[in-house]
Amino acid sequence: DVHAHFRAVGVDSVMFVVKWLLCAFLNTLPFEVTVRVWDNLFAARHQAPRVLLQVALAVLSLNKDSILAKSDFKILLPYKKLCSDVSLIQILFWNL
Repeated sequence: DVHAHFRAVGVDSVMFVVKWLLCAFLNTLPFEVTVRVWDNLFAARHQAPRVLLQVALAVLSLNKDSILAKSDFKILLPYKKLCSDVSLIQILFWNL
């Protein structure tokens, strides 16, 4: 799906996912979402990589339709700053 589409258009997800993970979404997600991500990182110290991966996958999942609609490098442009959708919080932390 998204991964196959990235490969088909020549986009390497490392180009943006590394920034997300190294900064723990600090400059990417809206503040209120970042705070929830960080709360969960600190609460689940031993599961921190899992939390970061869940966030990354949820962001890609929420934006799947817009990603699949693009056919070139412009796929990356919206991911400099991500959605402020409150549903992201619900998807991420409903089952933690």
